[in-house]
Amino acid sequence: MTKSTDLLAPYDLSGKIALITGGTSGIGRACVERLIAYGAKVVVTCLENVEDPDVEIKKFSNLRGVTVKPLDLFDKKSINRCFKAIIAEKGRIDFLINNAALGSGTVKGKASNEEMQDSIMLKVNADGKLKMCNQFLK
Repeated sequence: MTKSTDLLAPYDLSGKIALITGGTSGIGRACVERLIAYGAKVVVTCLENVEDPDVEIKKFSNLRGVTVKPLDLFDKKSINRCFKAIIAEKGRIDFLINNAALGSGTVKGKASNEEMQDSIMLKVNADGKLKMCNQFLK
């Protein structure tokens, strides 16, 4: 039988570059911690023009190998800028974890009617993630 500790450290990701959207808290943060433990370098995104990368990086002061880049999944130009900045700095991206998402509570402040709120959620949670995958696969 496999022990649970065997499942926690079976990978060597030394030298690999991971991009995790929404990695500053929750499940994304747990992914960051695990990938760092496996030896990867991790780029985390924060919401462009809302969160400050210089502030967000302080959340990772206990982890080596983390950088933070701004990203707005609602904006294709922001997605392109994010990828270009990472590739210019790191040379490549080996894998992408599309973790960032908007919930119904988050979009209430962005639009007053439910139909617009749903459109915003789909634009970010589906279309934004699709654009991230397309950019990653180029």
